[in-house]
Amino acid sequence: MPHYAVHTSITLTNAQRQALATGLTDLHSSTFSAPPLFVNVTFHDSAPTFVAGRAAQTNYIHAFIRPRPLAASTLSDLTNAVTELWDKTVLRPRYEADGTSGEAEGSAHPRGSLLEPYALHNVFVMQTISGGAEQGFILPQAGGSGDGDWLKENMGEFEARAKGGDEGMKELLEWVEARKDRGSASIG
Repeated sequence: MPHYAVHTSITLTNAQRQALATGLTDLHSSTFSAPPLFVNVTFHDSAPTFVAGRAAQTNYIHAFIRPRPLAASTLSDLTNAVTELWDKTVLRPRYEADGTSGEAEGSAHPRGSLLEPYALHNVFVMQTISGGAEQGFILPQAGGSGDGDWLKENMGEFEARAKGGDEGMKELLEWVEARKDRGSASIG
């Protein structure tokens, strides 16, 4: 139900894209109890961003999520975790491959510095998805019983699609079953 838009001024390998997509999906799913099937990640080549009125090459991630009551620490923790995922996937391997690592973050520049072309320069979490549809399902309101009610209301269609061969829906049903086993069948 969220959309993570990854914008890069550097070229990512397919393995880096896959690792970021998997990591962002896992991070969002564990933070908000969202089914992985409904976590979207896209990659975009970045046009120059202007910082202080000057063109700058930047790498940034925009996280669009559904509005919900959240502690400020949840958003800060999410931002820090996204940055750590980037550092682990993109920044550190770049310097380890060159044999120039030695700094804690793999770079001689401070975290997020515009002087570091492989850094993640910006992460913005925006609670802007107020409504919409995904894979033909109208999105529920975030939090509360709305998510659990939505899951129950659409279970018949999820099951029908799974029986029809939709692998994503099969994984969704497995995810729901695993959460029931842990005593938590709602989604976020």
